[in-house]
Amino acid sequence: MSEHQHHSMDTAYDPRAVEARWYARWEEARLFLADPSSPKPRFSIAVPPPNVTGELHMGHALNGTLQDMWSRYRRMTGYEVLWLPGTDHAAIATQNVIERQLAEEGTTKEELGRAAFESRVEEWYLTVGETIISQFRELGASLDWTRTRFTMDPAYVRAVRTAFVPALPVGHLRPGGGLARAPRHALLHPLPDRGAAGRGRGDRHRAARDDARRHRRGRAPGRRAVPAPGGPRRGPAAGGPPAADRGRRRRGARLRHRRAEGDAGPRPDGLGHRPAPSAGRDQRHAPRRADERARHARVRRPDRRGGARARGARPPGGRLPGEDRAVRAPGGPLRSGPPGAGTARRPGARPRRCRRASSRAARWRSPRPRPAAPRSGSGCSRACRGARASPPPGRRWPTGSAALTQDPDVLDTWFSSALWPFATLGWPEDTADLRAFYPTSLNSTAREIINLWVSRMIMTGIEFMGRVPFADVAIHCVVQTPDGMRMSKSRGNVLDPRVIIGRYGADALRAWAASVAMSSQDVRFDESRIEGFKRFANKLWNATRLVLNGLGEDPVAVPAPDADLRLADRWILSRLEAAIDATGRGIEDYAPQTAIGALYDFAWHDFCDWYLEAAKPRLRDGDPAARAVSLRVLDVLFRLLHPFMPFVTEELWHRLPGERGFLMRSPWPERDERFADPEAEARLTRLIALVEEIRRARQAAGAPRRGGRLRFEQPVEPEVADLAAELAAVELVPELAGPGVPLTELAARLELPAAEVDPAAQAAARERLQRELERAQAKLANQEFLARAPAAVVEKERARLAEVEDALERLGAGATSVKRLN
Repeated sequence: MSEHQHHSMDTAYDPRAVEARWYARWEEARLFLADPSSPKPRFSIAVPPPNVTGELHMGHALNGTLQDMWSRYRRMTGYEVLWLPGTDHAAIATQNVIERQLAEEGTTKEELGRAAFESRVEEWYLTVGETIISQFRELGASLDWTRTRFTMDPAYVRAVRTAFVPALPVGHLRPGGGLARAPRHALLHPLPDRGAAGRGRGDRHRAARDDARRHRRGRAPGRRAVPAPGGPRRGPAAGGPPAADRGRRRRGARLRHRRAEGDAGPRPDGLGHRPAPSAGRDQRHAPRRADERARHARVRRPDRRGGARARGARPPGGRLPGEDRAVRAPGGPLRSGPPGAGTARRPGARPRRCRRASSRAARWRSPRPRPAAPRSGSGCSRACRGARASPPPGRRWPTGSAALTQDPDVLDTWFSSALWPFATLGWPEDTADLRAFYPTSLNSTAREIINLWVSRMIMTGIEFMGRVPFADVAIHCVVQTPDGMRMSKSRGNVLDPRVIIGRYGADALRAWAASVAMSSQDVRFDESRIEGFKRFANKLWNATRLVLNGLGEDPVAVPAPDADLRLADRWILSRLEAAIDATGRGIEDYAPQTAIGALYDFAWHDFCDWYLEAAKPRLRDGDPAARAVSLRVLDVLFRLLHPFMPFVTEELWHRLPGERGFLMRSPWPERDERFADPEAEARLTRLIALVEEIRRARQAAGAPRRGGRLRFEQPVEPEVADLAAELAAVELVPELAGPGVPLTELAARLELPAAEVDPAAQAAARERLQRELERAQAKLANQEFLARAPAAVVEKERARLAEVEDALERLGAGATSVKRLN
């Protein structure tokens, strides 16, 4: 017997008495640590770093549940798993918090100074960072805490400098600008200057977009031309930009002046201007020249006629902007899902203009270094000491510059975060983690940051590592308030997952998250569903208590597929095999709602409602087959449920007989076709339908819950007849005292004991059924509902309508269909 004895089980499951204890034991046993030298196949996820500015919200809880589900499942299927934790510095939000604190103290960040400001931020991070970690622990997240990273830790800052310092001398990192527009062929290679003759499909798309905007504003649509170098300015009447866009016109005027002089803008070292790559040349040949330059780049321009197209979400009924610019990703195709996840771009598609690669507004971000003459004495500022970088091949640093000095600008946070999948593994060093776990297996995120973050991770992964950073992108839903509003801290409608965990337990929250996360785009928060999963955990607790109470002291054998088992035993073992198959396919296909739904139906209905009800007398009598089958079902069920509900399954699994290790280290159940029995499933399905019909007749007649007589009009196997009588709580008789109620599922008639009928209660029941009948009829008469609702929903409504009609008929005929028994 395991460490817990069944007689010590309480009558109800208490999550607070279980969860903290088991998480501490998992950490003590170092279950979450990944071994890069393991011969097992690898599975890795770099957790999308939550902002260090505050606490986790429901979106973090939902995404954390998904990643933990996949991580635990992969450990049980034989993988070496690294789920790497970390946090993001969230520069603007963090700076705002610290500035408010300074304002309350009567000072400012300028008076404090940069070094003191950074020290203040680091102290604050230690406090809030621990809060986030404790929240993940409450959720049950199996993160490898020994590898926790932060986007402003020294090693990560070094990775950022290594990545972006070489972009300085070639002009790809510009103050207040951006990486202009992400090239079709690589991240750090310049775009050609294209005149009107070189306008491509992307320009036509933007022109159509501007026409639509002018049309909405009441202006005449006009085709916006792309001016050639040195060409004349064109106003709205000639198809140019609208007069209101003064900023764009001023920038365009400066750019045309520089192009006219054969100049592409200031050099990053401040020593004049650099010539434009296509200055003085026919712009129609610019794309071809860009291809020639790309041949010498580390990442070549993809062949748009073939190759792996990154698959993403399509906007309903329309094309994706830049859809013809899919990236051939070195290392294999990139998948994203679920289908219909919204209007976000495909991760490999050409992203929008990155308008801020650096900024002077924020202080606490990765500093943007720049080349300059070395200082006397130190040669480099303290902030960038050790960050020397060699110039790119074929380029030289400006004369007299051998070091880097600190630039007052800082990088946009999305560019430093773009290095997350490989910088967290030790890049630019050649570490064991980097060799073992890159590329990672999966990125899970919401759709609003696909372009901001996912696309940048893909571009930097290809540029610096030569491979895409992950094979799959799982796009989960957005959790809304119960009334359909977006959750926002400014509105004060954000839900704290810890409050929900305190009410219902982490397992209930996790099961709900798995049931909705990948099912649609947006999900309204419904606390009643979480409460339902708490009842489900309690159902598992009581079922285990029932089985253990009937075990006794004798050892229990494992049921063999060829054993002489009863019909109910063969049926539940066959249904268990179907649950194993549905759960595995749901997790593998990124449809966890299918997996948790199949397990819920099997555990609650098949096992608890039907099998245990039928096996109760046998368990009390010590039937070896009933004991063996019940224990096998519980053992497999807890392993299947563990990725979704780790706490309650670990607790109950350790209460089963035998010596047991940790559930996470147990093997994932494999389907055994020898237990599949379609014949037993068909026979039990008909029997269940008969019992449900008897129960409906009993309810409609107002008869007691037990009692009555059942007569089969055709021969029925004794095992089936006895099981039907046990489940329906009736007596089998050869003849009835009266005509009885005819049953439709099997050729049989039912005679029920009469009850003291309350006329008022009977009238209320009839009125309730009549209202439900009218509602169902109106719904099925609605052609829009029939056209738009899924076929399964329509069929469910029709079945419900038939049940209500049958109940009304039985209630109206109660006087003639119920026979008083003596």
